[in-house]
Amino acid sequence: KKECLYWQHFIMPQQTYIVTNLRPTCIKKGANTEMRVLVPWTNSEIMVADQCKVTVLTAQEWFSSRGEEIPFELKDADSELTCPGKQSYESQKHSSKLVSYQGKVTEIVDRALGIFELDNRVRLYVGTVPARHKFRHLRIGCNITVHNIHHKCTRKTPKIRLYSCMRSCVKVTEFSPLVHSGQVINSPPYLQDLFFLSGASSSLLDWLKDTRDSLSEKFQAEAGSSGSERMSECLLHMNFPYQYGAGRNQQKAARNLLQEFLSDEHHCCILSSYQSEKECLETTFPTLKEIFTPYLPLMDNTGPSGSDLYWKYTIAEELNTRKQVLLAKIVTCPKSGRLKLVDSTGTTCIIRHCHDNQGHICSNNCSCDDLELGKSFPCPLIHTCCIGKTVVVTKYNIIKEDFVSSQRSSNDSHTPETETLIYVEFSMKDAVLLWRLDSLQDSHVCDRTEIGRKRKHEDEHTTDMSVIRQTSDMGGHMAQSGTSVEEQSEMVVHIKCKESLVLESWGPNPDKLRFCTVSQVIRTSNVKDIPKEIILLFRGGSVRWYPVLIVGCMYRLSGQNFVSTLPPSLPVKLIKTAVQRSQAKVCIVVETCVMIERLFTAIAKVKNLVSFECFITARLHCDPELPNQRSGKAQDWKSRTLPELGVNLLPNKCVKLVVKDVVSSQEMQVYINLDRVSYPLGLLPGVHLLFHRVERRVSRNGHVYCHYITISTIEVLCMSSKGHGHQAEADVVQEQIQVLSEDSAPKLPLVAIWKPPFLDTSSILQCVCHVQKILKLSLKSVCITCGSLYKRSGCSNRGCTLQSLPKLLARCSFIGEDGTSVALISCTGCRVQQLLQLSEEEWNTLDNTLVDLGEVFVQQTRPVNGSSIEKFVYQLCDNPSIKKPWKMILKPKYFRSAQGQSGGHYLDIHSMALDEFALRVVDTGLGTVTTHSLPFIQLECMAIYPIDPAEWALHYLAQLNQ
Repeated sequence: KKECLYWQHFIMPQQTYIVTNLRPTCIKKGANTEMRVLVPWTNSEIMVADQCKVTVLTAQEWFSSRGEEIPFELKDADSELTCPGKQSYESQKHSSKLVSYQGKVTEIVDRALGIFELDNRVRLYVGTVPARHKFRHLRIGCNITVHNIHHKCTRKTPKIRLYSCMRSCVKVTEFSPLVHSGQVINSPPYLQDLFFLSGASSSLLDWLKDTRDSLSEKFQAEAGSSGSERMSECLLHMNFPYQYGAGRNQQKAARNLLQEFLSDEHHCCILSSYQSEKECLETTFPTLKEIFTPYLPLMDNTGPSGSDLYWKYTIAEELNTRKQVLLAKIVTCPKSGRLKLVDSTGTTCIIRHCHDNQGHICSNNCSCDDLELGKSFPCPLIHTCCIGKTVVVTKYNIIKEDFVSSQRSSNDSHTPETETLIYVEFSMKDAVLLWRLDSLQDSHVCDRTEIGRKRKHEDEHTTDMSVIRQTSDMGGHMAQSGTSVEEQSEMVVHIKCKESLVLESWGPNPDKLRFCTVSQVIRTSNVKDIPKEIILLFRGGSVRWYPVLIVGCMYRLSGQNFVSTLPPSLPVKLIKTAVQRSQAKVCIVVETCVMIERLFTAIAKVKNLVSFECFITARLHCDPELPNQRSGKAQDWKSRTLPELGVNLLPNKCVKLVVKDVVSSQEMQVYINLDRVSYPLGLLPGVHLLFHRVERRVSRNGHVYCHYITISTIEVLCMSSKGHGHQAEADVVQEQIQVLSEDSAPKLPLVAIWKPPFLDTSSILQCVCHVQKILKLSLKSVCITCGSLYKRSGCSNRGCTLQSLPKLLARCSFIGEDGTSVALISCTGCRVQQLLQLSEEEWNTLDNTLVDLGEVFVQQTRPVNGSSIEKFVYQLCDNPSIKKPWKMILKPKYFRSAQGQSGGHYLDIHSMALDEFALRVVDTGLGTVTTHSLPFIQLECMAIYPIDPAEWALHYLAQLNQ
């Protein structure tokens, strides 16, 4: 009753009271089971048992005084009844592991969580108790006594921690002598839902306290208290979705406050423990300094004998298992032009990649301007709208590259110099938006929302890099077109190509980078006489836009007079005529104050230079050719290293990458000279790359290779988990499919490939195919380093190293059928050996013999005048023991898109036009019929085995029964 609520201020635990005029009743609402209780009624009174005379009657005496018989269920209850003053409260307290503590409030640790510090050594958690007074009486300096409270002490935190539940009681025994107003426990709504509706365990409370401390340490000065609270809510919702709010998920029941107080065997949310919660509690949010400190010590300065450069890399993938989550802000460095993660303790460079090897084509949904807090980013790439946002990265790898160069001093002794690069790689799809700044002053991002766009590539007419330099006066005179300094200017451009980050000058103290882009002007405002195709020069602080400017995409440049028109001292018409006749491009300087925003629109294709996707199979370092025009200063320059700018980390060395095609097994060499260019991150074996606008060259021996020039760029599509094994990811995928168990792939006929469900999943299948004819067989001995033809005398590529070794490259294509359809099947490597039924010894003998000839190519025609090896291989292909049914694991062939474009497709007859089906004339005996025919099914053989007739007979019988 409301009239008795004031009793709460006087009732103390562990004391005996006498309450008169109680009425027995049952409680069903709010309890799992029906519970019998006594409630105060009209004229009820409460008295202290020690201050009044009480006569205790047994149940039998009480019924006898009323002239009634004692009920059967109470006949044996006398032995269990005890005097109220002698009730064993200590046994109940010990069984529930509840304690009492008396101390002095010395500090208010966290008002939102309800954490107080007692005697500078004990922490008291009272936020989980839904008290109406919100503990405003707990002030610094007051003495309190807490009853029925849970305690815990861990090695990580030496302070004892006390946790309150519904049975706990906090009483002030002495008020504070300090004069100040009391502050209530002010928990935000998300914590109130957690504490009072769902319930929080002691481990979760500790996790919340550590998380809030980490956020306060990293972002309190930048985001403020409101920002830290919003970040804490997002992290709680991300790590504990089942516990965030009652009724949102059925995995955890809502907190029952009445049951928690009345249950005989005490069990509350403080004692609760869930397996899913234990896994989430392992997630920590260390600072960047704590994460990268173990990787800061330099490696041993010992390189291989006779080497001028030692390069080593390591990929730390074990961090994902330790639940260390990256929590930082994405920024771009105005000095080095690299993407970085920043918090209050440190910074590190980052590279982003896609989830798979198919690349990514952006759509309308890739913009993150309207992304809600706590949601994952929709695009794996980092755009201009992502800069300045605080993110949580759940999956990432830490990569460390060490460069040790020995340079000769005056006394002809080697002085090792070591440079270390530590950076992080992840996909933005593994990142969650935690906070965004409203101010644009520090984030360098323009929060505007635009329509969706698609990925674009370069135009074919952008190779002329001759420019007319044209500077911009930001101090502010009136341009001839009438544009004022205070007016806002905008220009929408399409970036057709982008050069690498290079040093701006060759001076004695170079400390600035710059880069240029060839751009097509789409639209301008407040700026006149701008040609359609221009050069945008980024220098100084504007180089921060380099990592977020993607070739072939649309961007809006806005600022206060960020471009200047033609000089007012000369006639505009005369200058325009001179520019048109010279076919040069006007250069416009992009100042630091200019803001750039990504627009999602459609663009053209690339047909100039070379753009391609590949895997890195090996990385070497060779001596570059120094320019003749700088022979006097080049050697002095190349002896210097600029680690802050990432320039010249490989002194006197050129990076030589052996890359492999993503579809075929063809390999090629790419040379990258980085004497003035900023070092690209992520050039590791096994990485899936996309090269933009590299120069294709042909050597004197007729070998094709590529050269990374100034206007070339590199984009990391996917990092290989097997990168430290120096193996391309394409080979890793083939090995993984090869070792699949025979029961993992479904048993389907070839005709099932044309069905849409199979095409959508692009999965593998196993079937029995009869090999009818081997169309082509190629056996080639190639260099394991450069991929050139290898003979007994060595590698045919003169520029290859002398330590190169040969390897056998085998390819085969044949026609197979299973009774439902005919397919053109191709296989490589060990699958060719299994098809030819050669043992390991016979295969090695063929490899050793092939070194003398170099290459054998066999088709359907018998090589009459060929060598003995060619005749032997042809006889193997024409062997009747090969033309038989085989059990094969097959995969549809993936057709790549046009050159310079990412992605591809599988052959789908449902998306083909009628004219794409070949016309054939069929002779029926009575006449001829012209009809359209299906195309050949093109498959890749992942594995091949001899068939088990009994297994497949049972399979076909089971199919008939269905």
